[in-house]
Amino acid sequence: MAYRVDNVPFYLKPLFFVYAYTTASVLYTILLLLHASCKIIREGHEHPPPFRNHIYASWHENLIPYFAVYVRYKENYAWINHPLWFMKPVHIILKWMGLKKLFLGSSGHGGRAAMLHVSELLQAGYNTFINPDGPAGPPKIPKPGVLEMSRLSGIPIVPIRFELSHSFRLPGWDKKKVPLPFSVIKIIYGQPLSVHSGKEQESNQELIRQLG
Repeated sequence: MAYRVDNVPFYLKPLFFVYAYTTASVLYTILLLLHASCKIIREGHEHPPPFRNHIYASWHENLIPYFAVYVRYKENYAWINHPLWFMKPVHIILKWMGLKKLFLGSSGHGGRAAMLHVSELLQAGYNTFINPDGPAGPPKIPKPGVLEMSRLSGIPIVPIRFELSHSFRLPGWDKKKVPLPFSVIKIIYGQPLSVHSGKEQESNQELIRQLG
């Protein structure tokens, strides 16, 4: 049985929490070191107006540079994240980053209900970040959730790309990019993309184009 983070049996919880907090501590320390040592350049930051909230989106391969840039949230954020047990370190890191609301869900694991919760918070002024091709791919093929979230909430999607001067890739379906210490992380914000009923296909193609 694949346990969720919220139904791990009581007799496994001590081992589970040791795993979760130890792993989170190591990973968050690495992210802080990358944030401190890398030069971070922002391009296109004038596109998402600072006076309103957005749905930020980037391919799953960019998760590590994203976390290295955003080690601490200054605004209110709500996330959807995969609920299976091995994701607990990520949930802890998100809490340390200052995430206000986390909803457990993904494709096949209550993802739509979580998406509706986040859509309501978007209407209340929250931001969110989402990987259109996550959590299990295929890579760079958007699932419909991000478009539906924008359509339901009326909040635009801001595509984000990353360029790294020195990096390597991890094995796995998404080939995650890992920036090296003292490298340059360039984060490039695209034009905000609003999604309207009947225009989903056009919006999907534009999202793919901007994400690169």
